[in-house]
Amino acid sequence: QDLADFWNELIARRGSPPKVWCQQRAVTVGEKGRPITIAALAWRICGSAIIKNNRLWVLDWVHEDCHGCVPGKSTDNFHALQVSAILCAISEKLAYVQAHIDNSKCHDRVNPYQGLECLTQVGLPDELCHLIGDFYKAREVFVSVESAYHPTTLQPTNGILQGCPWSMVLLLIIMSCW
Repeated sequence: QDLADFWNELIARRGSPPKVWCQQRAVTVGEKGRPITIAALAWRICGSAIIKNNRLWVLDWVHEDCHGCVPGKSTDNFHALQVSAILCAISEKLAYVQAHIDNSKCHDRVNPYQGLECLTQVGLPDELCHLIGDFYKAREVFVSVESAYHPTTLQPTNGILQGCPWSMVLLLIIMSCW
């Protein structure tokens, strides 16, 4: 309850998230050493709770072709639709063309402030937009590769965190506006 009260007070008084919530560690994963940055647990818990309680709001504005992180529209649904379309084309001897957009490094290229501007247009309260914007402005990233650490923190100017509950909402609103 204390965390919920603290979060609600931050939003109500248009406060900024605590500095420690804005400090993240970037680690590399996979063969190619792809960096992933995870947000603080308290930020993730609070943001996830708000998003979970507002799923219907997301469905009001998300584009019908968006899948993944959309209630009732997982990527499995998308793949099933594609397989069905291919099988239909084969059975009816129709030509079928499918395009695929490679969104690699997508999170690194998204401008969170563009997404926040769009979210205000679909009803996200200004106080919450302010809090999320301050979170992204105050980011400090500690970078590590295997056992080596960068001696200073980095302050990213672009990109959304894969470990931030708001990242998919920001990405979905931008994709919906396209």
